[in-house]
Amino acid sequence: MKDFSEYSTAHALITLSGDRTYGHINAVIRNIDEGNYRSPRLCISCQIGSNDSDRIGLKQREETYAWNCGVAGDREGLTLAELEVGVKYMRKIERKLALMKEDAGSPVLFSEYCARILIASGVRYAFINTQWGGGYAKLTDLTMVELHNPHGKTQLRTELCALEQRLFDHYRVEARAA
Repeated sequence: MKDFSEYSTAHALITLSGDRTYGHINAVIRNIDEGNYRSPRLCISCQIGSNDSDRIGLKQREETYAWNCGVAGDREGLTLAELEVGVKYMRKIERKLALMKEDAGSPVLFSEYCARILIASGVRYAFINTQWGGGYAKLTDLTMVELHNPHGKTQLRTELCALEQRLFDHYRVEARAA
């Protein structure tokens, strides 16, 4: 079995994490510059929860918010060359996302937003860590979705919906207990 550094094509690692008041789904696409594992990465994220006990806080435990997608580096800052790779990659994705929006409208759930970005990015493999905390795991312990397979896009959407549902369920329980 390969480890992550052996995947020379763009691939994503998707994790679920959080604490008592906030939860997150994070997807990180590596190798956006094909074959260059140290290239910048694309990060997709959302959060759920609030430490407020008022109505706004409870609403923030019922849906994800702060959806974000952007380019990041392995270090504090990105070089000009890394930024240029990231801009080129983001423009490609934005064009494809615009076409998806024309066909299917705007995504309602983060899972669909994330799936569309992963599909538009040309990711061939998505590795999903379903363990709470999203810590280090062997590839064999992760759910692997091969997006280049005929049913890969459907499987990706199904897996992301299940992950988002875990986030909803966890924070609804926390809200009731508060």
